[in-house]
Amino acid sequence: MFRKENVVLLIIFNLALFSNTLANANNSRLTIHGSLSPNAPDIGTLTIEFYNHYFFDLTGKNCILKKIIVNGRRFDYSSPKFNNTAFIKIKIDYSKYSNYYQLSKEIFVASPGDNIDLKIDSTDFIFTGKDSERYFFSNKIAKIQPILSQPFDGMSEEMMDYVYNAYNTAFLKRMEILHQLSNRLPARVTKQIEFDLKCKENYEYNRCINKMLLTLNNDTIEKVIKPSFFKYSSHFLEGLNDSTLITNSPYYYDFVFKMLRNINMMFHPTQPGDIYRTNFSYIFSSILSDYDGQTKYALLVCALTDFIVKDSTDQYFDAALKEIPSNNYCYNILHNIKTKFGRGATVPNYALKDTSNQTFYIEKLKGKVIILDFWFTGCTGCKQLANAMKRVHEVFDSSKDVIFVSISVDKDINEWRKSVLSGVYASKSIDLYTNGMAEEHPLIKYYNFRGFPQLMLIGKDGRIFYSEPPIPSRPQTTNRFIEIVRSAI
Repeated sequence: MFRKENVVLLIIFNLALFSNTLANANNSRLTIHGSLSPNAPDIGTLTIEFYNHYFFDLTGKNCILKKIIVNGRRFDYSSPKFNNTAFIKIKIDYSKYSNYYQLSKEIFVASPGDNIDLKIDSTDFIFTGKDSERYFFSNKIAKIQPILSQPFDGMSEEMMDYVYNAYNTAFLKRMEILHQLSNRLPARVTKQIEFDLKCKENYEYNRCINKMLLTLNNDTIEKVIKPSFFKYSSHFLEGLNDSTLITNSPYYYDFVFKMLRNINMMFHPTQPGDIYRTNFSYIFSSILSDYDGQTKYALLVCALTDFIVKDSTDQYFDAALKEIPSNNYCYNILHNIKTKFGRGATVPNYALKDTSNQTFYIEKLKGKVIILDFWFTGCTGCKQLANAMKRVHEVFDSSKDVIFVSISVDKDINEWRKSVLSGVYASKSIDLYTNGMAEEHPLIKYYNFRGFPQLMLIGKDGRIFYSEPPIPSRPQTTNRFIEIVRSAI
């Protein structure tokens, strides 16, 4: 399950690719020496996730977990051996320490031989040591976001100029940070980062336009959004024609796909309220006919992991897999997604605990349509989902064919039971618990969820019917969700 809206920080993906350090027997690991600052809580443990390539969040593979005990407020970590590039997440239990929630989601790029000192304070990770500029750069850039203080009411040309300038200003501020470091980086590394930052700006702007296209009426799109979009379109592609930089930039593919989707929505308009407003077959055909090689493969991954295709059959996955060589990592990603999330995929039957502390297996519900959600205490989105699901409960409350199941990833069983009783996170459902293992539970690790809440439908045959249905947060998506459930009965 891959949500581009929640894109993680990869703008310096290729710093390590251009590293002058050659891995050898004694210099092919990442080493971290960590400590807690006086104002940091005594976290006890943390987990470092080690990955081999940047599409890791889709696959759930190539991840090596290591739980680190923080002893005397200090800890050490040594990675497995690797060549060229690796990625790490430094995860702290944010169900207990919510101030580390965003930091635990960030990605840091590593090269063989990196020897990093990491200080954890109450709100931040502070990197020093050999090649720490890359880690510091990634952390600092992540905090620069476009400032959009005005509401999108009464869309006009002036408002569209304001939106564009907000994203361009963020880009220029990021470039200022890069220039502060450029004298310490090889010229080709600086060039790659500049390219990625430009792609990041374009991606963010196109994502904002995409949100407008999903909600505004066709007249406003035609008179305001479309002229503004093409007014700035030449800026999107300016300087983004170096094939080497394109190949090495994951943000380029994200940006191009989002732009293709926006163009599709503007020239093939539907009515506002349609949950996708997109002709996916048109985008898919465009990728196949207009792009070649790795760019085509990566765009197919972007397209097929975007939520707009969750409503389709497996035909697009099968067609894409025929286009991509089987030894290419994009092939492995799509094959893995189809296997785990495609319609008809097997749902793992791992043990869970119910509110009576009895072992429960999802398999025992075979024969019913299961509306399954995942949540944790303190999750605002989880509360919103529970509230949105009330209308769905009303429709299927008396149905013998539909059952609601809520799985919590809370670590503390008493906290979970208290939250269940509150009715804030789930209601009228079978409430299950991941046995205190939280995100380390094999079911959660299997799906490699990157955030919560999560929602999926399991068919009567016990297999995936819909891996990421529309969240029933407004009338149109609620009606669509209900239609999908009825089609599964």
